[in-house]
Amino acid sequence: FDRKAGYYNVLMSQEPLDLETPRIYSMTTYDDVMSATQQFYDIFRTRLFLLICVPVVLFAIIMYLMLTLIVDRATTGISLLKIFGYPDKTVRRMYLHANGMMVLVDVIVLIPVTKLIMDAAFPTLMASASIACDLTLPWWIYGLILAGVLVVYIGVNLLLMRKFNRITPAVALKNRD
Repeated sequence: FDRKAGYYNVLMSQEPLDLETPRIYSMTTYDDVMSATQQFYDIFRTRLFLLICVPVVLFAIIMYLMLTLIVDRATTGISLLKIFGYPDKTVRRMYLHANGMMVLVDVIVLIPVTKLIMDAAFPTLMASASIACDLTLPWWIYGLILAGVLVVYIGVNLLLMRKFNRITPAVALKNRD
């Protein structure tokens, strides 16, 4: 190829090439790549469950803690709104449901951004593995992720409604130091 002795490059061909043996580092066939991909899939299939479930559980815990913090810090304000005669539905909308739109916007914006970042990082992370991976996601996966986030958010809101309903007007009337 008219190159120096230390020159390195990749040459791909569907037909066998007649090359000098010292210049060939390795030959990888389609079957080799597919076999490595199947081995990779078999190894990580069990871990795939954890890669999906652990982030969902962490998201639910963090969402619960954040919304609990909002309700705890606003207990006096919630109690005052109840004293002034606001219906529970209106007060709940102000404190619990107000974050729903922000969560929705975050998911719509950040899931594609995260996908772009992972697409950029994946080749570096998998540089030592000779596998074939299709990194495309069908459009319905994005909808599934959005639906999952909304289900977790609604579930957390339902859990917090009991705590929210326990806040009485007496909380605002207590003598505070």
